[in-house]
Amino acid sequence: MRLWEFCQHSEQISWWAVTGPGGMGKSRLVYQFTNEQEAAGWDVRWLKHNEYDGLAHWIPPTDRCIVVADDVQAHIQAVGSWITSVSARLRSEKLRILLLERSGKDLVSAKWAELLQSDSPYDDTISSKCYCPDFLSLGPLSDDDLKAIMMDFAEASGKPLAGPDHADRLLQALKNIDGGLQRPMYALAITDAWCNDEDPTHWSKERILDTLINRELKFYYDRLRSLSSVSKLMQAERENLLARSCMVPVLPLDQITDAEYPKLSQKAVKLDMDLPELLRQTGAVRKVVVHIEIGTPENRAERKETVEAIFLDCPDLVKEYLVLRQAFVKGHLNLLLPEDWDNDPLALLFLGRLLLDYPERLGESDPFLTKFFAGDPASEFPARIYSHLLFGVTAQLPEKSMQALDRLEKLCDRFHADEEIAVEYAQGLVNQSTEQALEKCVRSVDKLKRLYEAFPASEALMVLYAQGLFNLAAEQALEDCAHTVDKLRLLHERFPESESLAVRYSKGLFNLSADQALEDQRRSMDKLRPLREQFSESEELAVVYGRSLVNLSLAQTEEADILESLNQSQKLLTQYPQNADVQLSYAQTQFNLTLKQEGEALCRTVAQLREFLLAHPDANPEFQTALDTYLDEHPTHTERYAPLRT
Repeated sequence: MRLWEFCQHSEQISWWAVTGPGGMGKSRLVYQFTNEQEAAGWDVRWLKHNEYDGLAHWIPPTDRCIVVADDVQAHIQAVGSWITSVSARLRSEKLRILLLERSGKDLVSAKWAELLQSDSPYDDTISSKCYCPDFLSLGPLSDDDLKAIMMDFAEASGKPLAGPDHADRLLQALKNIDGGLQRPMYALAITDAWCNDEDPTHWSKERILDTLINRELKFYYDRLRSLSSVSKLMQAERENLLARSCMVPVLPLDQITDAEYPKLSQKAVKLDMDLPELLRQTGAVRKVVVHIEIGTPENRAERKETVEAIFLDCPDLVKEYLVLRQAFVKGHLNLLLPEDWDNDPLALLFLGRLLLDYPERLGESDPFLTKFFAGDPASEFPARIYSHLLFGVTAQLPEKSMQALDRLEKLCDRFHADEEIAVEYAQGLVNQSTEQALEKCVRSVDKLKRLYEAFPASEALMVLYAQGLFNLAAEQALEDCAHTVDKLRLLHERFPESESLAVRYSKGLFNLSADQALEDQRRSMDKLRPLREQFSESEELAVVYGRSLVNLSLAQTEEADILESLNQSQKLLTQYPQNADVQLSYAQTQFNLTLKQEGEALCRTVAQLREFLLAHPDANPEFQTALDTYLDEHPTHTERYAPLRT
């Protein structure tokens, strides 16, 4: 329904995002939706990997059109620039742009959404053309919904579950196997195993995946065996071919040669047919529609064409696991990293999906890592994707981050004029600086500074440098911290309209204020207050301001001054009544007021604070933790604050 509303709303041009972890059903949902819209008269285009590089020059059809871009982060700036440029064109029919990504629930929290507009930091096209700042984020289903799916599946299989207890057992098995995601794919696989008289309640995720893969492979094996006997070499070739098809959007039948699969080809000859016909007979071939480019770069056009392709009909997670099993268990690493893999965008993008879904499997294979870190793309486009993978390693495989950053640094030096690669390297340095001791953090921030100075007009690099400065300030003593925060001030003054930079500067001021004397705290608040006023709609900055009021009110000595801080905190609460961090800051500021009170005034404020905590349960757990810490240090005040034990 929300996707339909997105297509129907009044704006001529708009974009939106469908997000969620791999296996949540993003592609399938959008595929089914766009099929329905195509039947209703919309022109649907799924962008292909080789189209992103020339996206700036592509003009979508003039009819009602839905453009779908998958794996956005690998082409983030190309997509952002294209949305900005295409939005400037007048259209008579609607254009809808759907982005599929695995991270980010909204326009504010999604890092890739911030980078989407990094080429034009003072152009609000990206934010203004976004249909809704809250993305269509696919998350875990409720326990009741999952149990209903399991019970319905078992009923349809002719082996209904005996009762709610059985459903609860299978649900617990799902939670053990798939953690907090609890994806429907695993729920159905567990239920299917139960219906086949197996006990999956102690199975691992790998056993579930092996079961799903073996079932798919058995179907094609049985079809092949029905034609003739099958040797182990034929079976190995068949599995490799199916795994190869999982790595690309389309594997056309006419691109499969006899030399690649000699045993299958020989069997085809014995059966008086060619290899394509043998594959058709096994059920591994499907007709798909592809868009073929014709004409010259200056006068390009497209035509639709139906081709036969190898196709394995199963979820992406299962396809990816099949490739991993072939590469690591069956010893076919060249399937995953074929010749010239580091110059093949499709191979690189597939590695990116594996890094998100199966990082631990990649991290366990030394032969894979050795070959992966030796990647050496010849041109900028694959180098950008490779750099994105290397940044992913710093996030997904932190124990390999030093190798990834070393490779990123060399890649950045080689493609020294490429801002996208510099951004990936900077993001890796920021991730590293978060965990580093002071001396190493200083070196990382120096590298961030050099990257920023190499691209002084890049807001993305400026923000990453600012984040590094903030991380550094958190490790420094007061005097050095003040100097670092002053660098954040200078950056803010250079880019005064950047909200991202203002937030980081404000966080630096907050950290600084925690260790300052009262007068210095007041000066920090004097710097923070204009930021809050300038970006009055920024919820993130409001949270920082509220926490700073807590620090200030703790240091203030006059009750009237604390009441003024409480009044400022109340204004934040009025603006963001549902924000638990703002609620907590208000409660803590009110608590700081009680530290200066006695008698009836104290009792009155404590009663008000108790009432507030009861009315705002989201803020109460963290408040209680802070209260525990205070009472450990001031045990004589236990009775004084007994009413706050809600």
